[in-house]
Amino acid sequence: MLLRVLLSAALVAAVGAQVLRPSLLTISHRKPIRASSTCGEHNGQPINEVYCSLTGSTQYSPLNEYSYQEDTSSPMAFSELRLEREAFVQGGHGCGHCMAGTVNAHPAENMVDGNTSWWQSPPLSRGMEFNHVNITIDLEQVPKPEICLQEFHVAYVWIQMANSQKPGTWILERSTDYGKTFQPWYFFAETPAECMRYFYSIKEILMGGRCVCNGHAGTCDILDPKRPRALLCRCEHNTCGDMCERCCPGFEQKKWQATTAHNNFTCEPCNCFGRSDECIYDEDVFVNRLSLDIHGNYEGGGRCLNCRDHTEGVNCNKCVFGYYRPAGVTWNDTMPCRPCSCDPSKHTEDCEEETGKCYCQPRFEG
Repeated sequence: MLLRVLLSAALVAAVGAQVLRPSLLTISHRKPIRASSTCGEHNGQPINEVYCSLTGSTQYSPLNEYSYQEDTSSPMAFSELRLEREAFVQGGHGCGHCMAGTVNAHPAENMVDGNTSWWQSPPLSRGMEFNHVNITIDLEQVPKPEICLQEFHVAYVWIQMANSQKPGTWILERSTDYGKTFQPWYFFAETPAECMRYFYSIKEILMGGRCVCNGHAGTCDILDPKRPRALLCRCEHNTCGDMCERCCPGFEQKKWQATTAHNNFTCEPCNCFGRSDECIYDEDVFVNRLSLDIHGNYEGGGRCLNCRDHTEGVNCNKCVFGYYRPAGVTWNDTMPCRPCSCDPSKHTEDCEEETGKCYCQPRFEG
């Protein structure tokens, strides 16, 4: 039986803004997956178990149960046919054996391998507690220590049963703290009478989703050598980070924002007049309108760091002590700040802006 559930599809058309979104990916293929119990395996050791189907004595064949894709180049193409070995009829029901490590093994990895193999739960003859099984899949968006979240937007979850009907009751849960805790996401139930099955089996779990890039990336294909299976955003709009969650160094004139259909945001370079490649966003500078942007407006909170050429200030637009900017020299000049020419025995070490006139020490004038 084919069971398909649409979980979320936040596909909002952009109007008047360049909202970039990576394409949908198959995010479950060959990802780490585990089941709390599996037919033919107990406490990590193989055992030989017999299971029987409720659907009669016809031997199970994927040919009649599975849907196939014509594109054989796809990693999801189901091209392998498999008949369960040593099948037999018992009490009018089709039965078979399962045992870990043999041709009749049905491990959890079969649910994400893209072929006709399947995972199978233990038969209830082993115990009624096996009527409850947990299946956990790790999408492997492992965070770096300095990043709190590394997310996928899940668009759909597609679950295909194998040689059993679907469970009468099941819960889809998700974890946003990388497996520490799980919260219910969706509940699915039919009737209490359908909760009791001899066993359950799942042929394939397909999950489609896209990387969370905050509207600043159209692709998600950057690989981190330290996390080779994690997918990172290829950021645009002068943004940086795994999820384009911050402005790149030197582009912090405005406070970072996500791009949405109603807010087209691009990180803007700080205006340091070419005398620094470093800046930070300073909220106090923004509130007091102290930062001159590249358009000549006092908008934003960019504050330049490590100014060169004897300059300092929010925009590297002030000469340090002992230097002055002559009249007619702009901040874009090659060397706007010139040393004061003063007699240290009579003058302080500083001088007047534009004129270079020295300041007299106490008891001196003129």
